Amino acid sequence: MDWFRLYGDMPSDPKVQMMSAKAHALAAIAHAIASENRTCYPNWQDVAKKSGLSQDEFMCAFDELVSNGIVFDGFPSLLVLLADDYPLAPMFGPINSARPSASAWASIRTRIFKRDDYTCTYCGTRGGRLECDHIVPIAKGGGHDGSNLTTSCFRCNRSKHSKSLAEWRSLWPAIG
Repeated sequence: MDWFRLYGDMPSDPKVQMMSAKAHALAAIAHAIASENRTCYPNWQDVAKKSGLSQDEFMCAFDELVSNGIVFDGFPSLLVLLADDYPLAPMFGPINSARPSASAWASIRTRIFKRDDYTCTYCGTRGGRLECDHIVPIAKGGGHDGSNLTTSCFRCNRSKHSKSLAEWRSLWPAIG
């Protein structure tokens, strides 16, 4: 069964906005069908029919949704195991994040710091008190995957808090 990642800010998510028009349309149709059925897994045959895409076009758009983490294979019993890589937000109600264990989080932080060369990606400060920031905050549907994490100095991370990058930069233009 293919699960569909739904969250409140999905239409304005930069990752979704950067997808092709066909993948974006497919996501919108899948969102509508899943919302209508109050589930996280739309009937993909219905999505394919409503999209009007050829089989090849549908598969290309579907593959794009998978590669962007909007759709993934699995079933409910695996959701907890997959939560770090494919965090799901409930469609109806507040977002509950499956935060990684302390040891897993330490490993993730180390990997992100090393990837970013121990430098704050917002202001360029190297070393010092570094934190691992969620670019799209958990409160706004972001996950714990590497593409949503970045190295941030204490000052930048604490001032950003749960704001989106655009919101934060509008308040702190000298930093961003």
